[in-house]
Amino acid sequence: MGTVDRAVSLLEKKKYKESALLLDKELKKRNNDRRLWYLRSLVSLNLNNFEYALECINTALMLKKDARFYKLRGLIYLQNYLFEDAVENFKISFEMSKDSETAFYLSITGMFLSIPDAGNYLSYAYKKDKEKTKKMLLSFYRNFMSRTPDLSENEKKALLNNIKRLK
Repeated sequence: MGTVDRAVSLLEKKKYKESALLLDKELKKRNNDRRLWYLRSLVSLNLNNFEYALECINTALMLKKDARFYKLRGLIYLQNYLFEDAVENFKISFEMSKDSETAFYLSITGMFLSIPDAGNYLSYAYKKDKEKTKKMLLSFYRNFMSRTPDLSENEKKALLNNIKRLK
């Protein structure tokens, strides 16, 4: 197993610091490898080092325009509540890939900004991959909506029940 494969394996096992060390070592040898920069950005995001995650993904994007790179940059912006920047990147990614995950992120972020067609992206994601979209909605509910003080407990329960009833 090569260094990059070991770094990916560590990333999958959520051993982010160990993965970062391997990727940094490899980047010293191959600093024009867009995949390494993408992986390093992903590791940095998981370590909550948003500035370095953004720096790494920007480097990857300078080397190649890729839908996955724009999606990751959108996620970095989303986690920093920079919704306009997130939407911009999700839109670019979606235009390149038309994948359900990007459509989901675009819909959720667009709803925060009251973008009129945000719901259309959620419908697209759901039609393309119902199970994945339902899982993402449940995750979004657990990570954000269930914690907000802006909704009553009854509203939270109703929202969760609506998500669970999706077929």
